[in-house]
Amino acid sequence: MQQAGSLYPNVGASMGAGGPPQFTVPVTKVQLSVSAKKLKNKDVTSKSDPVCVLYWKDIHKNSLHELSRTEKMTDSLNPQWVTKFDVDFRFEERQVLQFHVFDWDNNKQEVSNQDKLGWTEMTLAEVMASGGEPLARTLNDGGGGILVVAGEEVVESKEVVTLNFAATGLDKKDMFGKSDPYLVISKAVGNNHQFMVVYRTQYIKKTLDPVWKPIVIPAGLLCGGDDQRPIKLEVYDWDSDGSHDFIGECYSTLAELKQDKQFPALGFGGRVPPSGQVSHEFFLNGRTDTPYCAGVQGILEAYRHSLNTVGLYGPTNFAPVIRHVAQFARSMQDGKNYFVLLIITDGIITDLPATQEALVAASALPMSVIIVGVGDEDFTAMEQLDGDEKRISFRGQYAVRDIVQFVELQRHLRVMASSLSLGRANLAKDVLAEVPQQVLSWMKANRIQPGTPTPSVPGAPTPSVPGAPTPSVPGAPTPSVPGAPTPSVPGAPTL
Repeated sequence: MQQAGSLYPNVGASMGAGGPPQFTVPVTKVQLSVSAKKLKNKDVTSKSDPVCVLYWKDIHKNSLHELSRTEKMTDSLNPQWVTKFDVDFRFEERQVLQFHVFDWDNNKQEVSNQDKLGWTEMTLAEVMASGGEPLARTLNDGGGGILVVAGEEVVESKEVVTLNFAATGLDKKDMFGKSDPYLVISKAVGNNHQFMVVYRTQYIKKTLDPVWKPIVIPAGLLCGGDDQRPIKLEVYDWDSDGSHDFIGECYSTLAELKQDKQFPALGFGGRVPPSGQVSHEFFLNGRTDTPYCAGVQGILEAYRHSLNTVGLYGPTNFAPVIRHVAQFARSMQDGKNYFVLLIITDGIITDLPATQEALVAASALPMSVIIVGVGDEDFTAMEQLDGDEKRISFRGQYAVRDIVQFVELQRHLRVMASSLSLGRANLAKDVLAEVPQQVLSWMKANRIQPGTPTPSVPGAPTPSVPGAPTPSVPGAPTPSVPGAPTPSVPGAPTL
């Protein structure tokens, strides 16, 4: 149970000179999420571009005052707006809200210049009394449509999280290309686990293996201070006409996303069930949605699982796995992330030219590659990849820097036979010997100074192509709809 002092921070009393105590009105900060369904299409050659505008109704003067407005959703009759409405809830007052939806077709800021799609009215008490369950209302004077509103108390939290998302092997949705995927993040609201959108990425053109830019978002917005609150992740293929194709979805929690010591583990050179198809880039844990394993124990369990389910198959190709990790490194070059790929192999490399090409390309990225050779094979080719004596090259192009360290396990096993602790210590030392200098060389080359990065203010990344879904979160410095909302706007809808 929350203490009254924190739930109603403005409750208090003061004694004037000789007068009675003056009480302030209890106030709670609440946040409203809005979406709409089955809106009327007001555009001839495309779909409506809806914006939702929130008004406070002065019941004494019978007038409306604009409080805020959402971003514009291009070509959508079922918009799920990212922008939230932050309002003060005074439970002793009757606070009447009106939600007006417009088809926003020009750069003018006045709502009188836009086509009306409908409006509805409700009290803030009605929204909050639903216990977090979304409240649906039919829109008036617009030709139909339903507005859905969900409200919850704002949790005071200074925590800001950075999330990195990528996907592999997405469905091909475009007839003459691949897909243009974007990611939508939603949080559960109410007891029936309906979901409201909190973030939408920009789309990436023509790829089935997207790596989206890092997402910086307040934890309070993402999960309302509850790390176990369900989060839905959806991937869509963006289409210019707004008919975005659904690709797939999965569910998680912030607690799962924040788990420490989560390591992606990939396998190569195996016949993967159920089809037995040969793969040089499969998830070691046997899953199809994520390669991550919980700590070293999780990696060992995933390895044992693969030994029992995956058929061994040659040749030994390194290039696919190196390119896989390079995808992540290429999208995160701000100095906050550095990737170390550990490859354990008992076979002779069979795609040396392709591996050299992949390593030369990766040498400019924030990543290192450690190769541990297991067994009695001839690992001479591995020594060629370790550029200590001669920088590796491919077709005349040399690596920007040395990013490879090769270690032969057999040499350390001999030491372990006489002293296990000494052998393990020497192995760890050799494996990590070059990583500090490799990290430092990349940072210096990219002029990144030591220091603690300051989290960026959550905002909407700019779409790479006009018309892309535009993400927007509270706190973005520029409203997506032309003109910043003011407490009272001339030309507001008349009652």
